[in-house]
Amino acid sequence: MKSVRTVLVTASILALVGGVGCAGQRYRTDAKFDTRYDFASVDSFAFAPKREKVAASEGGRILEQAIRDQLVARGYEEASAESADVLVSYDIGVYARAKLSGSNSFPKSEGGLNVQVLDRQTGQSVWYGWSETIVRDSDDRVEVIGAATAALFDDHIPTAD
Repeated sequence: MKSVRTVLVTASILALVGGVGCAGQRYRTDAKFDTRYDFASVDSFAFAPKREKVAASEGGRILEQAIRDQLVARGYEEASAESADVLVSYDIGVYARAKLSGSNSFPKSEGGLNVQVLDRQTGQSVWYGWSETIVRDSDDRVEVIGAATAALFDDHIPTAD
């Protein structure tokens, strides 16, 4: 198994130096984590009990599936909430509406999502990350949420080997 801590520390150092992401990247991401937590022991995840409003929303359902896809692709197994190593919580929202003027005007919003990983035994947050972008009315929600989640995980989530 690749050292999860090594990957997390490397991602953090790259972020500090400004090396994470491309200059033209559409998604801004960042994450914070507990450096004392033994991430190398994490093999499985489950979703934490959901806030009803987020879980019932279209965006919430899309985000949960995007998170699941990213974690499974990185080698983590989904398990029951009673047996998983960590619990994953999330939120999604639109933070501002604006309309640019001129011949190239279009309605846009600043949208964001956040993901929190909790140690199942203690309930303590061990990792928190966010991704934000400009969302246009013409954007496909599944595409934007999936890409924003992938950008966050590509920049800041380790791979279990």
